[in-house]
Amino acid sequence: MSKYLKPIFTRLLLLVPIVSLLALSSPASALTLKAEVDRTNIARSETLTLVVIADDNANSDIDFSQLSFQFDILNTQRSSRITISNGKKVARTSWVITLAPKEVGKLTIPSFKYKNAFSSSITINVTKEISSSNSSDGNPDIFFEVVADKNQSYVQEQILVSARLYYKISLANYEHEDFKVDNTRVEQIHKKDDTTIFRGERYKVLEELYTLHPQSSGKIIIPTQTWRLEKPSRRFGFGNTTNPYLYVRSKQLSIDILPIPDNRKTNTDWLPSKKVELSAEWKQSPLQASIGEPLNLQISINAQGLFDYQLPDLALEQTDNFTIYQAQPETNNIKDAEGVTGIRTINYSIIPRKSGQFKLPDISLTWWNTETNKEEVAQLTEQAIIVAKSNIASSNVIANQALPNTISTPTDTNNQSSASLLVWQLITTLFAVVICFLCYQLYKFKKVQRVVSNTENNYMVHFLSQEKISLSKIKNAIDIEHWQLLRSEIINWGKLILNDDSIDSLGKIAESFPELTLALQQLENKLYGQHADDSCNPQLLFDLIKRQRPLTQKTTKSQLKELY
Repeated sequence: MSKYLKPIFTRLLLLVPIVSLLALSSPASALTLKAEVDRTNIARSETLTLVVIADDNANSDIDFSQLSFQFDILNTQRSSRITISNGKKVARTSWVITLAPKEVGKLTIPSFKYKNAFSSSITINVTKEISSSNSSDGNPDIFFEVVADKNQSYVQEQILVSARLYYKISLANYEHEDFKVDNTRVEQIHKKDDTTIFRGERYKVLEELYTLHPQSSGKIIIPTQTWRLEKPSRRFGFGNTTNPYLYVRSKQLSIDILPIPDNRKTNTDWLPSKKVELSAEWKQSPLQASIGEPLNLQISINAQGLFDYQLPDLALEQTDNFTIYQAQPETNNIKDAEGVTGIRTINYSIIPRKSGQFKLPDISLTWWNTETNKEEVAQLTEQAIIVAKSNIASSNVIANQALPNTISTPTDTNNQSSASLLVWQLITTLFAVVICFLCYQLYKFKKVQRVVSNTENNYMVHFLSQEKISLSKIKNAIDIEHWQLLRSEIINWGKLILNDDSIDSLGKIAESFPELTLALQQLENKLYGQHADDSCNPQLLFDLIKRQRPLTQKTTKSQLKELY
């Protein structure tokens, strides 16, 4: 061996043990990344579980964004663990992902990268429906539909849309996003869980009913609706217990929305409906009206397929014969399987100014009949009112009628004696004095009458305003279900109606209004009873309170007596 090569060979021999030590200190195997699914054949409405495992204690996530092209990523969970085997540490990180296919066909779960390791891609076969496991006729275990009651509608007309889920498998729960349609007011009005027979088999049915009121003409699109269904828990592979999900989707619907017709005869509020009714109710007899005493007229509008906010107010025109005050309208919506029925109730206080026989003009409301496709008019016939004169006015009339009879002219004859003439002169003078006195008293009486009449009207306006505020507070307490506040506002109402500030309990109110006794007792039991009283109906109590109008009038009269 050359003297030059010998030192080099010696150095190489010294490197052998160093290289052996480095080889022994390296990992027994390279980093691996593995992807698995719990199944490769599913229906579009089903979900699958993807598990990605890395032999490493991962401190960062893998990029799974490519999955979103063909799948909805419903849930992602990551877990890490370290075990010791034969004195060596073994690390492992798992990602568990729940996926829902977006389409039917062969879909691909792509390869993922973590550091220098790659997983294998996986092909998933997605079919249209779940195959029935307990039926020989091929009926699906579950199907979903969204249907509308019409494919053409007027702007602001009611459209009923029903979302129905038919199923014959066990479901633990379901959920979905809000039902939304552009340029349309949407409201859920009904929901039920029922059963039905389909193709000879019994199905359970979940149904949600919505009303749609499009706000502009053209075409509206009801987008695809997706419901997520949850099956009861069971054990899958990979040692995990989870709630598998099913996704059901409906078809997209389109509805043509027609504009307001040009052939309408009137340019009033647009009310497209199947049926609109007007009704009127007097709280007192209009045949027994008196000057200065208010009559209470209640007019209600009922419209099928329209909400209360779509209904107009009906204004009664002021006349020389009446002073008319309008209270805040009361509104309500009745919702059922036929849709919505809006109710708007308007209360008027009508105070006669003159005596005689008068008539309120006709009250009418123009609406569009969506069944006959024609304009129609709901009408209330004219209301006759006979106004008697007030007590003061009647006394005035009697005095005026009596005065002419008290005036007489003595007969003057040439045959009367001077004594008789003197007597008649004295009588005439006396009558003149009496007439002047009566005229003076009549003048003062008319002045007092005007003051009392103005005071009475002003008081009545103030009283009606305070009563309206009190009833509004009671209604608000019922709406927010604040029963202690409701009790307090009813007591305040009793103080106002009975003009008695000493009233401090519902029992004292019941003494003056026996009709309220039971309802007030139920409210007390609800507040202070040992057991909850479910028989309490606050809305019924409110309706009974509003009926106490006759007592209100009597109280008002008694308060006015002090003014005379």
